[in-house]
Amino acid sequence: MSKNNFLFISDIHIPYEHKRALQFCKELKKDFDIPDSNIYSVGDILDLYNFSRWPKSPEAKHTVNQEIELAREKLRKWAAAFPEMKICHSNHDMRVMRKAIEADLPSQVIRGIEEIFEFPDEWQLKEQFIVMANKCEMIVTHGEEYPEALDAAMAYGINAIQGHHHNKAGVRYRKTKMQQLFGLSVGCLVDTESFAFSYGDKHKQKPVIGCGLVLNGVPHFIPLE
Repeated sequence: MSKNNFLFISDIHIPYEHKRALQFCKELKKDFDIPDSNIYSVGDILDLYNFSRWPKSPEAKHTVNQEIELAREKLRKWAAAFPEMKICHSNHDMRVMRKAIEADLPSQVIRGIEEIFEFPDEWQLKEQFIVMANKCEMIVTHGEEYPEALDAAMAYGINAIQGHHHNKAGVRYRKTKMQQLFGLSVGCLVDTESFAFSYGDKHKQKPVIGCGLVLNGVPHFIPLE
């Protein structure tokens, strides 16, 4: 395994992920010799569709309980493939918490998604991660506050890997007198045919399906479609 190779899994939105998402990520892990400890989710590992404040599609197929059970079932397969995954906090994964806050529930009675969805103990869930790869320092963040990863890189002053924007994917560089930085936007791994994403049917810019890699300090985007 190469300690300087990293896989950055884009917004999966389980249980409404692309049908080849898991297999694709497993292939990337194998083909590029990625250690288990170097695999990151940039956030939105869950969709939590039924916890959204937005109007629901008339084509929706799941109750709240059905969505939770299906997500648990699928997460077990991801945990088997990626036993040490590190996951960024993100807007979709916070939907349960937002509902609880709106209901004036105190923190003592609120369960986190890691307990509700039975995350393995080895998974880490944090706001952001700082990663070193072959002397290349990077911040891994969901990034909903930035238009794209390069904006995050300029704000933090280090290279950035970001998700959230399903229609943004690829690498951009910017060089100043002091430094050169890259921003790696990692697209997403959603099932664009799912009712959960029907809101985007009329959008001109469509989701870019794929994942990000950093190999010996060099960023790449690998498309699935």
